Amino acid sequence: MTKTRWIATTTTTLMLTAALIGCSTNQQVAQDNHSAGSHAIDHTDSQDHAAKPTELKPVWQFSDEHPQARQDTQVKFQLLDPTGSPLTQYDIVHEKRLHLIVVSADLNYFNHLHPDMQQAGLFTQTLNLPRGGRYKLIADVTPTGQSASSYGQWIEVGGDELALKPIQLDTDLTKTVAGQQVTLQFDRAPQAGQETMMTFHFADATTQQPTTDLQPYLGAIGHVVALSADAEQYLHVHPMEEKGSGPDAMFHIEFPKSGLYKIWGQFQRKGEVFIAPFVIRVP
Repeated sequence: MTKTRWIATTTTTLMLTAALIGCSTNQQVAQDNHSAGSHAIDHTDSQDHAAKPTELKPVWQFSDEHPQARQDTQVKFQLLDPTGSPLTQYDIVHEKRLHLIVVSADLNYFNHLHPDMQQAGLFTQTLNLPRGGRYKLIADVTPTGQSASSYGQWIEVGGDELALKPIQLDTDLTKTVAGQQVTLQFDRAPQAGQETMMTFHFADATTQQPTTDLQPYLGAIGHVVALSADAEQYLHVHPMEEKGSGPDAMFHIEFPKSGLYKIWGQFQRKGEVFIAPFVIRVP
């Protein structure tokens, strides 16, 4: 019978060496300590989350040491406490214990997933990535009694690769998505290290009438993920007013460093989740 070989990573790319652990049928090479960059931020509680606790150790495991594009690959994630035991208690934040963000190196691919905790402390998710190349996985969790934390891992995916297309600055911050005219606005020009109010304004793309029937997505009017162009600065923010239905969704956000950032706003209307992406420059 074929045995699944689980590989846990030690660096920012998937390693190719394996070491048999005890008499287990699984194989691991070690554990990853690489963080996602900037910690997650959630302003629904009117406070910034502190950096993740250093005593917790992340472990990423993959069912295939050579993941291939357009083929299912299982990824598992867990945190170990200082004794090496799996952490089993996590707060539910916006209806989920873990938010898994997956992006390609050029940020043209984005997915926001919610792995199940199938056994104590071990989250499992099936990935099926569209093309070969580098991808970053970011696990966003809140261990019970501690601050929100994010843990990142780069992986290499085999298969046909498209030429990387670096993100381009949006000169027009109005886009049409899912029949909605979505405009991104700021109360003042974003500056690194300074908090600003970011507003998504929605109107019907045909009639221009303000949209007032947005539906809750994961318990809120919307969610926003932002990443720097190198995918090292990560922010996950939630709205100021969770129960709204439009036409505005407002978020406090503070960009940690200067540079280009890609912003993905996720919203729901008529039972369909849609994403409004924008690229801005932060001086």
